[in-house]
Amino acid sequence: MEWNRQIIEMIESGEYPNLYTDISSSFADSGFRKDFKAIIRKHPKIKDRILFGTDWYMTFVYSAPFVGKNLWDYCTETKKFLDDFDTSLWPAFTQYNPYRFYRLDQQIGRIAENIIEMRAKDKKILEVLDELEEYQINEIRREVAWIKFANHGHVIFKETP
Repeated sequence: MEWNRQIIEMIESGEYPNLYTDISSSFADSGFRKDFKAIIRKHPKIKDRILFGTDWYMTFVYSAPFVGKNLWDYCTETKKFLDDFDTSLWPAFTQYNPYRFYRLDQQIGRIAENIIEMRAKDKKILEVLDELEEYQINEIRREVAWIKFANHGHVIFKETP
């Protein structure tokens, strides 16, 4: 709990505008799940700084109910837990907050164009993957536009408590 308290204080202070925290493996701990609802209610500001990251595999070291479950089961159960008290949390933790954290509004176009360029020029990549066809390049660019569009409304019209 000391670690949680420090992170919460740092986020709420406003001194660390780029600080986010990852809770993905924490949900495997029953104590954390029990305290999480109270923490969110007491510190609503942190909802915008929580990511459901990629360390779910750490759940294998915790006790029931998650030991031995696959990622799909773990995510499904975590989403259900969050939805039971606030249906805005799962999309925030898995889509909106990561979008802001990675600055995808600014970076996703560049990332996509780099992928397209590398697939066309890098000989090592071309040894493993075929060159992209025009329809695939167009599809990548459409996906970039969709990701930007899908997140734009949340940025502008974000609900307030």
